[in-house]
Amino acid sequence: QEVLGEFLASGNTFIDADWIQKLETACQKPIKKELGDKLWIWKEYVEGHHYAIGADCATRGGLDFSTATVLDVDVGEQVAEYRGKIQEDQFAKILADLGYRYGTAYLAPEMNAKAGGAVCMSLSDVQHYKRLYRQENGDVGWNTTVRTREMLIAQFEASIYKEEYKILSTRMVDEMKTFIVTKTGKIEHDINSHDDVLFAWMITTTPEIMRLALRATPKQPTSILLVNESTEQGFVGTSKPVYGSEVVQA
Repeated sequence: QEVLGEFLASGNTFIDADWIQKLETACQKPIKKELGDKLWIWKEYVEGHHYAIGADCATRGGLDFSTATVLDVDVGEQVAEYRGKIQEDQFAKILADLGYRYGTAYLAPEMNAKAGGAVCMSLSDVQHYKRLYRQENGDVGWNTTVRTREMLIAQFEASIYKEEYKILSTRMVDEMKTFIVTKTGKIEHDINSHDDVLFAWMITTTPEIMRLALRATPKQPTSILLVNESTEQGFVGTSKPVYGSEVVQA
């Protein structure tokens, strides 16, 4: 099958090819790239706006990438995206700094496997980030199961065709080109491809995460965060808002 000039032998794209092309046309170049081009920024924090961040976690030495998407919930627009291979504690630091950068955004990291568990623990116990998604039992992080994975994909498909959100990332659209329905009917990335950015986006845009993000009062950052682009140590000079204990209940 010919899809946007690329041959996919193992299945059909989950999102129709003409829609992928439409989304690709609407993508925009970031206004800046940070952390060695891993972090793409389209818009900075807008005072009073609510933001949500979803993250897909991976080990640094594995095949997958650690990814995160920042969404301006008030206008339904992607404003930032991270994609890189990094140690779990450093990824947690980047997520926390991104959260503070965007008004102490509501943050939903995936908790699955070793990487997810390590990132969630670091966010809670080391970074002490307050606005974290918690399950009904109090555990930090989004749990991707067979059921919730199917739900994420179904919601993602519906949101694309309803044009609910403004997607700006070419990295994300590129993953759509290889996110396929296999001959067995399974929906997954093609061989030697990735869907890490896609799943970070799917977590971010779940109705539950969006609802919780809108309930959280934005916290004005006290300064623009600086970035050390020569290392993967995250932001330097992080300046977070000062406020008391806060836990947003699901």
